[in-house]
Amino acid sequence: MVSSILKKMKRSAPVRYAQLSDDEFRNGRHIFIFGVWGRCSSTALQRILNSSGEVCIWGEPGDHLVDDLVGLLARMEKKNDAAGSAERKRILSDSFTSGDHSVNYCMAFPKLDSSMDALFTALKGLFQPVVDVNRVGFKEITVRDGATLDILKTLCPRAAFVFLFRNPAEQWPSVKKMAWEKTRTVNQFIDEYRRLAEIYLERDGLFIESSSLYDSEKVDNLIRGLDIAGYDASLLGDGVYAMTGKEPLDAGEAEQLKESGILELYAAMQERAV
Repeated sequence: MVSSILKKMKRSAPVRYAQLSDDEFRNGRHIFIFGVWGRCSSTALQRILNSSGEVCIWGEPGDHLVDDLVGLLARMEKKNDAAGSAERKRILSDSFTSGDHSVNYCMAFPKLDSSMDALFTALKGLFQPVVDVNRVGFKEITVRDGATLDILKTLCPRAAFVFLFRNPAEQWPSVKKMAWEKTRTVNQFIDEYRRLAEIYLERDGLFIESSSLYDSEKVDNLIRGLDIAGYDASLLGDGVYAMTGKEPLDAGEAEQLKESGILELYAAMQERAV
């Protein structure tokens, strides 16, 4: 079975990437999906949106690649625009012209414009589509902090955020089986669920519950909100990545979830859901 799959892969044509211009990337109606941690059906939503043929949604970049790229870009821009930065560069340059290095230029730092351009190009290049579309995006199950979302919105003001969430009482058994280092215990899961839900609830976006991906009316509402013409309805409720053999939620875990306050956050997201 594995060898036949590998043979098919070897016969496949090489991936061809379309090339978005800087203007297309900045002004595109891109879609960024952020889940309230894993096992929230982000893969199913990715497949539904990609089936439209109008957008290329990539899977998780992981390792906070997007956070790091946009964070560094923002810090460089802030430093470059800081009061006195241009003057410090001038003083350092003049000292070489005059041969006078007795002046104080210790706080001068390099010109950052070209580096900022390179970082923007790197971010754009990370999501070049594999089809000829000008709408791109990715799905991710975590974010370092809300600044990443704010900077993405500044860089791509027409982009849409989709916040995907799940009933934590149903999600935790699936997460527990995954044994991710960050959420090995129910308390760790509670902390991450709370952190992400609070970040998303503070921002504008389209909320959708994982169970709604079985509901054509709710998916249609989301699709309209994203200005997509259509999709493959046969993907609704796709169980390819459904997990089996989960341990049911026990009474102690149920009580911890109840006392933690994340059920209130879950309800708040439900109120904003499509």
